[in-house]
Amino acid sequence: MTPHPEFEDSDEQFNIAVRLYGRGDHESIAEAVNYWRRAAAAGHHDAQYNLGKVLFERGDPRSVAEAELWWRAAADAGDPGAAYNLGILLHQRGHIEAVAEAEKYWRAAAHAGDAGAQYNLGVLLDARGDAESLAEAEWWWRRSCDGGHSGAQYSLGALINERGAAGAETLWREAADAGNVDAQLNVGVLLYQHGGDESLLEAELWWRRASDAGCADAQYNLGAVLLERGDAASSVEAELWWRRAGQAGHVDAQYDLGGLLYRRAAVDSEAEAEQWWRKAADGGHLEAQYNLAGLLYSTGTPQALREAETRWRQAADAGHISAQYNLGVMLSQRGDPAAIAEAESLWVLAAATGHSGARRNNAALRILKEGACAVTRPPLPSNDERG
Repeated sequence: MTPHPEFEDSDEQFNIAVRLYGRGDHESIAEAVNYWRRAAAAGHHDAQYNLGKVLFERGDPRSVAEAELWWRAAADAGDPGAAYNLGILLHQRGHIEAVAEAEKYWRAAAHAGDAGAQYNLGVLLDARGDAESLAEAEWWWRRSCDGGHSGAQYSLGALINERGAAGAETLWREAADAGNVDAQLNVGVLLYQHGGDESLLEAELWWRRASDAGCADAQYNLGAVLLERGDAASSVEAELWWRRAGQAGHVDAQYDLGGLLYRRAAVDSEAEAEQWWRKAADGGHLEAQYNLAGLLYSTGTPQALREAETRWRQAADAGHISAQYNLGVMLSQRGDPAAIAEAESLWVLAAATGHSGARRNNAALRILKEGACAVTRPPLPSNDERG
């Protein structure tokens, strides 16, 4: 145990704590906290900042509350790092008063040159959406970019890209080189849009970096690029990336993986395709709702038919033309007036957007009402069909 001589001043206490903390063992860290407490109580701002950080990382309510006290003391004395951290702590509370106070501290840190606070302040202003706030958000992001903040580089690049102005790729490349996953994804998208073998190869490299970091959008895109090659090895790898993205909740990956499995025409693959389409359908993917319904309809069991109707309703209500047509077919087959009337209304919607089968069935309704069904059955799911 290191002695605590009475003549130590706060700078000495702070430096001793830094050396102890660097050892990394539990006993040394506990002793470092004691030194930082003594220096913090004497008004040492760096000690207040470090003590707050250690306490905050413990995560229990009592330690977090004490961290807030020390960060307040340092922030109110002008420490930008403490003001930045205090702003994060306050913003996490979510209520209006805390967010307003977070903005106050981020503004103080931003004016002192803290790039993280400049970025966060820009995010806060951007979320407001009015012209004045958006202009100020851009101003702060530009200051944060000057400090090398990758989040600001990405956000400013997105703002420029939305305007159709030049400069987004340069900013995204800077952020991507610094490890910003969103920027890596977007650089890949820009390169893919450029076309050409060299650009496509570089897009794949960026998407691989983002995919390895867990970006589901990049994993999906990488899978699509690999599948386009058409060779067996690339198709196997594409499936692996889509599985990772699907497991992370990416609905497009879930849908396309379901299509990949369904086209194998094996019993086990069809069962797994149903599972993936169900996940995507539950996530609101219209094509997955449509295809899942078709798969269920083809089984013909009462339970499957009930769910098929539910899924086609979900897609039809969202404007899926083929789902409107198929739901109409299912309803018309019941033969009761209410179901036929609903089928007619669905076919009117589908016919208005060009569905030829809906037009034919509307023309045949007079025959249908007389008891002779002239309605075609719903098609089986097709991963290529778009309603």
